[in-house]
Formats: sequence, C-alpha cells, structure tokens
Amino acid sequence: MRTKNSINLKAVLQKAMVVGPDCTTRLITDGATYLRDLKLVSEFMGQLSKGGSAPFFSCESGELLATPLGATYLDLLGIDSDGIRRSFPGHAFSPAFVAFSQHLDASRFAWDGFRPPNEMLETEIRGLQLLAKSDGYKGAVALHNRGSRKNFASLMELIDSLFETSSKVLAVRVDLGFVRSQLFGGSLNYIPDANQARAYLRTMLKYLRQKHGKMGLLAYAWKLELGPDKGYHVHLLALYDGQKACRDIQLGQAIGEHWQHLVTRGLGLYYNCNANKQEYWKLGIGMISHSDTELRDGLRLAAAYLTKLDELVKLALPSPAKTFGKSKLPSAKHSGLGRPRLKKQEE
Repeated sequence: MRTKNSINLKAVLQKAMVVGPDCTTRLITDGATYLRDLKLVSEFMGQLSKGGSAPFFSCESGELLATPLGATYLDLLGIDSDGIRRSFPGHAFSPAFVAFSQHLDASRFAWDGFRPPNEMLETEIRGLQLLAKSDGYKGAVALHNRGSRKNFASLMELIDSLFETSSKVLAVRVDLGFVRSQLFGGSLNYIPDANQARAYLRTMLKYLRQKHGKMGLLAYAWKLELGPDKGYHVHLLALYDGQKACRDIQLGQAIGEHWQHLVTRGLGLYYNCNANKQEYWKLGIGMISHSDTELRDGLRLAAAYLTKLDELVKLALPSPAKTFGKSKLPSAKHSGLGRPRLKKQEE
C-alpha cells in the first residue's frame, strides 16, 4: 500500500530511460537526471565543507580556470531544483540539497547554458563555501546523519561481541542487484519497485538464517541502496564462526547464486567481494583472527561503508521503511575452540 510520502520509482526510472528512434538506443530524461543530480550535489557539498583545493584559480593571463571541484559546480548550476522537488513530494531533502538549491535561488545570475562572469562566479562560490563550512550547516548535516552513526555503533557492537565468543570470524561480503542491459553504459533492464526489492531481500535473509546457520553463520547485516544506474541493490555482510567455516569465496558464491537463480528467478545479479580481495586497499573480509588488528580495522571500514547514509533510497521508500538491518546480538557463549583469551579486568 502506498503512503502519501511514497513514490513509484519504477515509473520514474522507466520514464527516465526510454527507447530512441532506432529502437535500440536508450535515452536519459528527467527522472534519471534528477537521481544523478541529487547524488552529485551531496558529494559536491561534502567536498566543499572539507575545504581542500579551491574550485577556481587564476592563471598568468588572468583567465579563471576551474579545478575538478569547480567543474562540478558549473555542471550543477544547471540542475532543475524545482523539478527535483516536484518529483519527490512530501520527502525531507538532505541539508546538502536544501543549501545548494537555496544558493541557486538566491544567486545573482540565471543559468542560460553560458558561464557567468568571473567576478560574479567567484563571489557566488565564496558564499557557498562559507555556508558549507559554517557551524549551522555542519550541525544540520550531523543531525541528518545521526541514524547512520547509530547504525554503525550497533553494528560494531555486534561484530565485537562475535570476537568475544569466537577466536576467529570469517567475513563474507556480497553485493546483490538486478540485471542490467549494456545499452547506455548499463541502463537497467529490470526495474523492481520498492516493495518488490524488499520482498526479494526478505526471502534472501530467510534463506541465510535457515541454511547458513547450519554452516556456522553467527550474524549478518544488510543495507538497501538506490543508484541512478544500478537501481535498488543490497550490500550484505555475513559473519561465520571461523572454526566451522573457512571457504569464504564458496560461501559468497553460494549466496550470490541463490539470489540470482532462486530468489529473483534469473532477474538478479551479484558480486562476490571475497573473490576479488585484491581490489581492496584496506582488506576487512575473509578469515579474521581476534588478534589481527589490521584486518579488524578493515572490517570496521566495511561496517562504516555498510551504514553510511544513502540519500536516494530514503527519498524513494515510504517512511519509515528500513534501509539497514542486522541480526540480533548472539548469546554470550564461548565456542570452547581456539586459544582462550584473557579479558581486561575492570578497574
């Protein structure tokens, strides 16, 4: 049942990607552009608030040149903020989008496809920089991200509790999504709506609890995301007793194959992160011993990634639908296997 704050993302994306005159080319229209713009605004304001490189700089000839950050700003001057607000009625936007859209509304130049004069451009971007670095804006962002911080703390509590009862933990990461056509660089071929995506996820988690519990599964966590190119997709972290499970790549493949062939009936796809460990600069998956601080730090980074805020999925789902979940804390019972560890006495 749709609430007054829900939108039909399937309809939005299907309207966003239509077949061109040659019956093969897919064209991007407003719906997909809005999703990309929202993500780009959030990333841009995040970079602007941290400082770093200036958006523009003057060369010896006096010409004002744009850095990558400045080029992004110029691109964002043309976004249709009113159209975005109309496409997501009844939803609370991020402080980043609110601040940037207000900046556009108050700016002294009207975007007509041509770059504004240098002096005006520098004045406008300077004002936006001051806003992004202000205590008021940072406070609004912190409040907006409060749920993400709470989820991270609860997930780390779960992970740490596993190492209190197990000498080693096998961490398996699998990304679950839906098939994409190669047309237009990976446009969606199958577009589930929010209810369908969540139904698939519930079925997957039921399988995980029932079947992988017998394989040494101790806990799991998941996050539902929405991307302008990927559509709905799930990041899944499964944590096993390292004394009972050791083949992480095979476990990741089993999860992915079940999703692809049995849960979605061929409409899904997956990415087995454990089969591609070489791609991670800070590894936090695979077999992790209690005393391995480096791998546990990597697992902490994976937990942070799993709990970071996703602006787009919050706009698409009816409130208060969950976008993050995890299993309950296990009972404090030591496996009895492996080297016993001395606990620090309370002072």
